[in-house]
Amino acid sequence: MKTIVISSGDLTMGGLQKVLVEYLKLIDKNKYRIVLLIANDYGKKNLFLEEIPKNVEIQFVRPYNLVSKIAELSKNRKILNRLLLKRYRYRSKRVFKSIFLEKLSKLGKIDLIIDFDGGLKSILDNLKAEKKIIWIHSSIRKHKQDNKSKISRYGEELKKYDKIIAICKEMKEEIKELYPSLSHKIEYIYNPLDCNNIIEQGNENIEKMTSYEKELIESDYFLAISRLDAVQKDFETLIEGYLILKNKGIKEKLYIIVEGNVRVKIEKMIEVKNLCVIYGFTALGARRIIAIGDNINDKEMVQNAGLGIIMDNGAPYIKELADVIVANNNEDGVAEAIEKYILN
Repeated sequence: MKTIVISSGDLTMGGLQKVLVEYLKLIDKNKYRIVLLIANDYGKKNLFLEEIPKNVEIQFVRPYNLVSKIAELSKNRKILNRLLLKRYRYRSKRVFKSIFLEKLSKLGKIDLIIDFDGGLKSILDNLKAEKKIIWIHSSIRKHKQDNKSKISRYGEELKKYDKIIAICKEMKEEIKELYPSLSHKIEYIYNPLDCNNIIEQGNENIEKMTSYEKELIESDYFLAISRLDAVQKDFETLIEGYLILKNKGIKEKLYIIVEGNVRVKIEKMIEVKNLCVIYGFTALGARRIIAIGDNINDKEMVQNAGLGIIMDNGAPYIKELADVIVANNNEDGVAEAIEKYILN
């Protein structure tokens, strides 16, 4: 039986993690031994841990106490904390390399290593396997912000892999254009999704919905769920594309549920008042956006969205502006908002 090692950063909530779980469900475990090496143990935040098939071997590289300490220091940016954070991050890198290589050495012959999130590039020369594959989940140009030097260095790292997997044809063409010499290595595979499962979850508990909640989903709609990331998630293209379709007469609504720390740029893009002026978007557009926030910089987004949702640990001033208050960040408040106001 051949051994496949798959490496990824964590099992917290995210699109990449969801796709990883779907692949693990599809691989024939009677033909392959699957070892999943996860870089960071986030304890209770390993939300996808329970969804991983039982016959997949799971091992964490960085222990929870180290991961949680770095997360704690990152919240407080005082000088002493910054110095400690630098020290812990340096230790974290050393721990990752030594433990990862130690775990690999105990697995015997490795037929394939899949670098599912690009986290192995720094230690790739030390990895012994018959073949090495990297998955690329976003536009390289956008991810590297069109920085020619960064794009060039990234190309040198990609040369060390036997195969490069993009998640769509357009991304494959971009990689070929950036690195013509790697064209023979590049393939694309669309992300696997269990559509039936999504539909089943979406139809659960409809009878418990309020009249407003039923109004939100009474007609067809597009739904974008993501962390706030102006570069990788490319909200600008989403919004511009939707408005082009609206001008062509489509009737579907657009619901956007977002979470994350990088807000300012995206807020300017989706702020409903500005969209009304720039694109001639009607006042009805406000009812097509759901916003989730927790701090003062979410004010405009929450005020102008059709439904403004605030976390329970949000700033008091912002909570006064909310249409709905859900559980705090540490108690799955975003999941509660999604379940109550979109899926159910």
